[in-house]
Amino acid sequence: MEPTGEATPDLFRVVKFEWVPNGEAIRKVDWGDEGEFQFHTSGLWAHWQSGVITDRQGTLFVTDQDISGAGTESELIYIDMDIGEEIKRANLDEW
Repeated sequence: MEPTGEATPDLFRVVKFEWVPNGEAIRKVDWGDEGEFQFHTSGLWAHWQSGVITDRQGTLFVTDQDISGAGTESELIYIDMDIGEEIKRANLDEW
């Protein structure tokens, strides 16, 4: 999985690939919504968001935060690694 796509203001995309040794990776279009999990960010640009990490037990984690100083949004988003759907969001504004 990796963040990808055009530098679109306030849109973060995650896609899944099947890696092929010594070949071209195959994008998994049956994952998420037509091959993507995406969410609108609270910040001005999605490329300010952190990367995708995993617990290696089936969950991906991405963040939505505003590092510009203009906002106070801060969320941790849990994504099901197998199907590409959001599990839940943890609001970290107060933390």
